[in-house]
Amino acid sequence: MPLIATVVALLPAGMLGAFFLAVYRGRLSLELGAEALGLGVVAAMIVASLALLAGHPMMASATPIRAAAFEALLVAAVPEELAKFAVLWLFVRRHEDCETGGDLFCAAVLVGLGFAGVENVGYVADAGSKWIAAGSLRGILPVPGHAVFGILMGHFLAQMQRGRMSAGAAIALALAVPMAAHALYDFPLLLQDRLRAESGHPSIGSASAGSFLVVVAVTGIAAVFMMRFQLAESTREIARLPASAGASRAPSRWWRWAGLALIVCGVLGLALAVLIGALEKPAVGAELAAACMYPVAFGAIMRQRRSSG
Repeated sequence: MPLIATVVALLPAGMLGAFFLAVYRGRLSLELGAEALGLGVVAAMIVASLALLAGHPMMASATPIRAAAFEALLVAAVPEELAKFAVLWLFVRRHEDCETGGDLFCAAVLVGLGFAGVENVGYVADAGSKWIAAGSLRGILPVPGHAVFGILMGHFLAQMQRGRMSAGAAIALALAVPMAAHALYDFPLLLQDRLRAESGHPSIGSASAGSFLVVVAVTGIAAVFMMRFQLAESTREIARLPASAGASRAPSRWWRWAGLALIVCGVLGLALAVLIGALEKPAVGAELAAACMYPVAFGAIMRQRRSSG
């Protein structure tokens, strides 16, 4: 695998990780931030080594819908989100530098990005000569997707850390919500691949693309609002910390410009998607629109301002 391909695979997760470390960490030390990224790598390796269900006999004999559902939930969503939760709960939460809800929230996102980086390297390596296309597409969908799942998980754990949610409810929601979002994200893609392999189901492809678009749009919007809420909560936590605590900052002008660029590119892509959809290619239009959703969402996140409310 060429060195440049490895860089392309790691760049999206690295840039998003740099943003969260620069802006959204409260008192979270750089040491713990790096550890959270590393634990995401460990979680990815654990899942890869235990990925035995993919060869389950049911996968060969089941209908495309059942096989896709089985793989989306039990091969991808459950083990991956469970591994991320385990390293958060067993290591990050107990670290002496993890003192606030904002710390735990940011760490959850960083664990997801560490996981995404390793996973992306594997997919780009498997793409062979098409590594540029694979790296680019995964950089705007699965990589920010793992960050979104981290946002969903971290939101509930942060509320528990602040004493606003019981441990039982927080654990249940921190597992169930990202697992459901992850499974719903993967299911239409896996189903579409299986139906295409069998051929003769062109109408289902449009339905899968439309379902995928809805999932990406809903999770992207949820991430923007959760990030806004967590930024305000982190601001209040930082105000109560000693002045020497090293509080996180509002997004710098560079990040705000980067966010604006993501929004502009995403909106232009959405306009093109609408045009393509109007030209009797709804599935292609829906796929393109889905690819634009997370760039717009994270562009909006990068442009959020720190406030107390």
